Amino acid sequence: MFVKLPETVCRDEELSDQLMRVSEELGSAMAEIGHALEDGVIDPMDFNGLL
Repeated sequence: MFVKLPETVCRDEELSDQLMRVSEELGSAMAEIGHALEDGVIDPMDFNGLL
């Protein structure tokens, strides 16, 4: 899991807000991976930046 699952039932607004936050975080992570792969290789410095 990328995120902790909610312990209670949420309203539609809360669920959509959580989904947007997850999407933003995943997008940021994918952008970092994309930057690391710009030269075709993930070197140790790139890898440490992804952690």
